[in-house]
Amino acid sequence: MNRQDAMTVADRRLDDVLAPIRDLHLADMLERIARALDAGATVRPEPWRRGPDGRILREGFLNLPSRHDLEIAKDGRVLHPRVDSRLEIGFDAIETPDSSGFALAIHPFQWQAAELVIETRQRMPNWAPLRLWFLEFVQSNYGEEAPDLHGALHALGDPRRVGNRIFFRIDFGSAPLRAVPALIEALAQTGAANGRLQAAPPES
Repeated sequence: MNRQDAMTVADRRLDDVLAPIRDLHLADMLERIARALDAGATVRPEPWRRGPDGRILREGFLNLPSRHDLEIAKDGRVLHPRVDSRLEIGFDAIETPDSSGFALAIHPFQWQAAELVIETRQRMPNWAPLRLWFLEFVQSNYGEEAPDLHGALHALGDPRRVGNRIFFRIDFGSAPLRAVPALIEALAQTGAANGRLQAAPPES
């Protein structure tokens, strides 16, 4: 099997692994929407986070926007609840190589709570490809990927360095499966040596 065939097999296996993880979270989001509607609330799925002036907030080291999971309005109150999937699907870790030689090892994680760990020999990697990846997939693909959802990433946290490792927290929201292969391509362009996608620790 040549390298291209190996990558194709890896891509198919990647979809087989990721689809149930994504489907589980989207089902939880849609269930939460249905319960709120049944209770007489008005629901907006995945709205932008906005400041007091109504403008989309851009925050953090990479100056990125982000999305809430839901906006629920009832009886004059507006809430932005977080939807956390209840289960984590187990699978054997897989490694997904990029054509450049960069590889991302993928371990069990939840779609809304993933931790990206990359190893780099550079003090300051080129974050532009990662930022562009997020800005592409945070945009709405409404109705294309799931009924009533935007098909969009929700958040990419600030980088946190520990030695030669850099940690990011990712909320994939309702983003399509193709966001992960695109992430691998973006990471290869940052100059990272390798990476790992895994379950994020609980937020403090």
